[in-house]
Amino acid sequence: MMEDSSFTEHLEVQIIAPGAIRQMLRQGVATQDDDGRWTLRIHEGSAGIALNDTLVLSTGSGNQVRMVGTVVQVGRDYLRLDTETKEVSERRLFPRMNGGLQVRIRQATPTEIVDYLAGKDCEGNWVVADPYVDFSVEGLSIHSPQPMPARSLLLVELGIPGDPQTWRCSARLVRCSGDPEDSEFPYQVALSFLSMPPGASMALAAYTTRLQSALMAV
Repeated sequence: MMEDSSFTEHLEVQIIAPGAIRQMLRQGVATQDDDGRWTLRIHEGSAGIALNDTLVLSTGSGNQVRMVGTVVQVGRDYLRLDTETKEVSERRLFPRMNGGLQVRIRQATPTEIVDYLAGKDCEGNWVVADPYVDFSVEGLSIHSPQPMPARSLLLVELGIPGDPQTWRCSARLVRCSGDPEDSEFPYQVALSFLSMPPGASMALAAYTTRLQSALMAV
């Protein structure tokens, strides 16, 4: 186990592993060594994170310290990172991006979800969302031209910048709110993924990393 005596700063952080086969959100404590590297003590352990993985850290407070780093050492319950840091005012770890994602959704039955994920065409009332999207490791918050009932099962067609493929996912609608007189896309719809192909998860992770790197450069 590594000694902590040389560390100069301690932060409670959220740890995103966007490059994992299934993106991970974990909690831990980041401590900075006097050589500039950081050690992460991960509450749930480091399983699933490998050398050279890219991690995104956030304090989750109003004026976040956001870090993007590369894993240079892996222990059972800790990691060491080479990182850059930037203080930002954005409260969300993955901020709303202009033209971020192409999303279509449709209410569905469990049988329709099985058929859709198996590759069958599903006609019906597909809704095209505003491309301004909040996205995270677990779901999306989109703006829709029409409301949908909470807890609805959804078919999701997802297009990710930099990836030529359109991905088929399923989700559950968590929340829908808005004013029909407000705008062209007046309803804010929050959804949680139920299933996502590994390729889609990896493409979204790669896009997330590119966005985080761009934010660090601002």
